Amino acid sequence: MAKAKIKRLYSIPILSKVLDVLELLEEISGPISLEEVFQRTRISKTSVYRILKTLVHRGYLAQTQNGQYQ
Repeated sequence: MAKAKIKRLYSIPILSKVLDVLELLEEISGPISLEEVFQRTRISKTSVYRILKTLVHRGYLAQTQNGQYQ
């Protein structure tokens, strides 16, 4: 049990969520909506929105004219 606690100390929850989103986007090879990312990852919609906007801002994703992400 102590070992499991120690491993959790080195985990960064938001980074895990970002990686979940990126892995989903890699799996889907086309544009995807905020709602679909939320439904598939079960990460809070607010977090998904912030993650997607940050990835767009940093140049890792693009947002289409209809609001989807790729």
